[in-house]
Parts: sequence; structure tokens; C-alpha cells
Amino acid sequence: MYYKLRPSGYSIGDGKYFGKNGNNGIDGFYYKGDIENPTEIIVMESKQMKINGSVKLNNGNSSTGLPSQMKEDWIRYIADNKLNNLTGLQKQTATAIQNSPVGFIKKYVVAVDKATGEVNFLKLGGF
Repeated sequence: MYYKLRPSGYSIGDGKYFGKNGNNGIDGFYYKGDIENPTEIIVMESKQMKINGSVKLNNGNSSTGLPSQMKEDWIRYIADNKLNNLTGLQKQTATAIQNSPVGFIKKYVVAVDKATGEVNFLKLGGF
């Protein structure tokens, strides 16, 4: 995916962290400008498409305080509680998210249909 965004002026951040089940976090984090003060941020999550053409994002978890996947609160939760404690590009990604105004981050789900090989990009509006 990144190879298509790079010619448009995007750089890649790192929204992943290692959890008890392996890599967790934001599947794709892309930004324009300087990561310290980006002019645009895109967050992507990858999901397998179901037979009926739908995708399912993870529900929130009230016992841990984790909001529903891809909601703005979820992105900020990952930045505040997971990436902010790390170093390097992960810490810079957290700071970029934390400093962005509400509604600034563009959110997409990349839905992969394993049966056909199709890849669909679903833009999430006010979700």
C-alpha cells in the first residue's frame, strides 16, 4: 500500500506495538509533511472480507477501556496507552496523533477478499 502513497508525498509512521498476541495496534499510519507537525494523517486497518462482502471491526472492551476499533477514541487510546511508552518512530507516531485536532485523522479500512484477490478501500466518515 505504501508504494502507492509515497509518490503522493506520504511518509510512513509506526502504529504497531508488541502485545500478548503478537503485533497489535494501527496497521497503517501515513502522514504528509513533518511527523512533528503533519499536514495530513491517514490511519488504515486491514481486514478480511466476509463471504457476504462485509468486514467487521473489533468491538470495544469495557474492562480494559479499549474503545471500538477505528473510532477516534481507539486511535488516541493506542497513541496514549501503547505507543507513547515506546521510543523512536512509534513515539513520534503517538505524538502526531496526540497533537492532531479531533476529526483531523482520515480513517480507512482495507478489505481483502481472499477468494478473488480484490482489495477494497472503505473510507470511514464520522465513525
